[in-house]
Amino acid sequence: MTRSVDLPRDGGSALLLVPSGLLVLLLLSALVLDGAVAYLAQREVSSVASSAANDLATLALDPEVLHRDGRVELDPVRMADAVPYILREMEQRMSGAVHPDSLRIQATLLSPTEVLLEVTARPTRVVLPAADVGPSIVRASAIGRIDSGQQN
Repeated sequence: MTRSVDLPRDGGSALLLVPSGLLVLLLLSALVLDGAVAYLAQREVSSVASSAANDLATLALDPEVLHRDGRVELDPVRMADAVPYILREMEQRMSGAVHPDSLRIQATLLSPTEVLLEVTARPTRVVLPAADVGPSIVRASAIGRIDSGQQN
């Protein structure tokens, strides 16, 4: 005759692992999402900087030199006056990928026909603001040029 022995049941122990696994999956998803937003912010800042550099070069064109001598040249005073306008325009073009009020620009006159625009911004953290995912500051630079359009 055989006797059966009742062993303790392990039923339900896997049930404890499911919430832990879901929590880990949720945290990893949040990190991926914040990293993607940081990447989007980098691309967006770069794109907007390129457009804004051309706008700045156009606004800084010195009309007196153009009318008097017939050549195109940037005016440093007009350029400095146009920077706040360019900053406002850039802020309006940005999506939610960049933290509001974190956009900073610096314009430098490289030559009589070229301006360098350097842009920095802080990407928005969507899910985990304290997490260090992706860059904390995104930077981009672009050169705006004006051309006389004349063939030599």
